[in-house]
Amino acid sequence: MGVQLTYSDGEYCREGGGNRQVKLQMYCDHMGRLGSVADYYVTAESPCSFVVTFPTPHGCPKSAS
Repeated sequence: MGVQLTYSDGEYCREGGGNRQVKLQMYCDHMGRLGSVADYYVTAESPCSFVVTFPTPHGCPKSAS
């Protein structure tokens, strides 16, 4: 479970012929810890598109009230 935010239409990227993009993938961490460096991942989907994945309580579902 988690939340993904995609920021697109960044600066022009010559390597890919389009604009840069980054996706922030926040997965649920009920404990609210910041995590260690090993909990954070940055991967390149292409030369102009990156994914940052990290734990956060903001990625957890909220109960309906």
